[in-house]
Amino acid sequence: MDKDKQGHIRFLFKQKKKNISQISRETEVSRNTVRNLISRKEGKKPKKRISKLDDYKDEIQSMLSEKPGLSNVLILEKLKQKGYQGSRSILGEYILLTRGPQAEAYFNLETLPGREAQADWAHCGEISCGKHKRKLYMFCMVMSFSRYLYIEFTTSMNFSTFLCCHINAFNFFGGVPQSILYDNLKSVVRTRLGSKITYNGHFLDFASWYGFNPKACNPRSGNEKGKVERVIQYVRNNFITGYQYDHPQSNFDHIKAQSMIWLVKTANRREHSVTHKIPAEYFLLEENKHLLPLPENPYDYADTEPKPVSKDCLVVYDTNRYSVPSENTGQTVILKAYSGTIKIINSKQEEITSHKRCYDKYCAIKNPDHYKELFERKKKAQHSSRREIFTALCPEAIEYLEGLNQEHPNPDYHVEKILSYAGIYGRTATAGAIARATGYKAFGWEYIKNILLKSGTTAAPNTLTNLLQRKDLFDIEIDAHDLESYDNMKLS
Repeated sequence: MDKDKQGHIRFLFKQKKKNISQISRETEVSRNTVRNLISRKEGKKPKKRISKLDDYKDEIQSMLSEKPGLSNVLILEKLKQKGYQGSRSILGEYILLTRGPQAEAYFNLETLPGREAQADWAHCGEISCGKHKRKLYMFCMVMSFSRYLYIEFTTSMNFSTFLCCHINAFNFFGGVPQSILYDNLKSVVRTRLGSKITYNGHFLDFASWYGFNPKACNPRSGNEKGKVERVIQYVRNNFITGYQYDHPQSNFDHIKAQSMIWLVKTANRREHSVTHKIPAEYFLLEENKHLLPLPENPYDYADTEPKPVSKDCLVVYDTNRYSVPSENTGQTVILKAYSGTIKIINSKQEEITSHKRCYDKYCAIKNPDHYKELFERKKKAQHSSRREIFTALCPEAIEYLEGLNQEHPNPDYHVEKILSYAGIYGRTATAGAIARATGYKAFGWEYIKNILLKSGTTAAPNTLTNLLQRKDLFDIEIDAHDLESYDNMKLS
């Protein structure tokens, strides 16, 4: 309670002659606090409150002196055996006051230039990736000497993404630190028993490719990688909070682009609170030259999976479907997922196709060229099927088809037209028309139409009701009557 409120309470008691309850209501201070304040001023000692813990305080002191690390739960159990009937909360408050602060002291170690970097993940909520949302994560790596940092937002913390972020960080730094310190991430540490660590073999292969040594800090020792922990907190407070306020409806591509602008123009251009230097300048002057050189070729970090090609020429990855050329239908291909590209490899290790990676959900990413051969194959199959039906109409149909092939550049068009007449006038009448046209060497659908019309053949009864539903009939051409004959007619 501040001195102003204390003075106000005393004024109300002495000058205004108000009782404790009235003062408590007016000042919104509890009656016990008002009573104690007035009693101290009047020289009266407040009544000492009796606690159920009083008779056991010496016993507690004795326990803590013998075993300072004894937990509150064990102390409570021992006191209950001796008759203690108080609550756990009173005991906990007393033990906290008795023990005092338990903060652990540690040295703030500084590393040599290029010797060490620290890396970690942070969860940042969700982000829109089109019509759907995905979880948003942030990878962070900071150079321990200069505090020059790199951040990257992702939608996953899987192993391939973890490696990709490292490669991007190394490219951003222009080199590789000699060692990198991690928490006990599953991507780095496979098992740990005390000081005995078994590292992930795949990650060791990656580390040997770039020449750095991975190090895992001790369990529950966040201070060992305090530099990256403070950087994550800095990014949360100075970029993520402001970004979410300015762009409440943003998407994944946008936050990735804006974070890189902020990283270059703001984060690495500020004066660091510990070094009192600008990280970008300090890194270029003192640390950049001590980094290990980048290898000639980057490590192939792709997430590789065998995938069956469905009948619709698609393979599925991360809820999305990507097309492959139709000749691979029914085969098993190898899908390699990179951060920005999806590559499809066949059994001969040849790249079949590639797509830009989609981070939305349940989308179909198709290349029209993948279906061209399928369309041609289906079209040829349809033509072949029509020819078989046509030649089955009558023996002369085979000779008539040969004549169509010789006379017309697109004989299948004529076959399709003649089959449409067979559906209208019946197979028998159409077969007769084909036989007559063959005898006359008249090859073409127009000749078949004229023969059917002049023969007076009527449409088949079972097809008359469906004529309006046959779209192909609308393409049939009928010779227009010569209107001059009407002009020559004499009126009676």
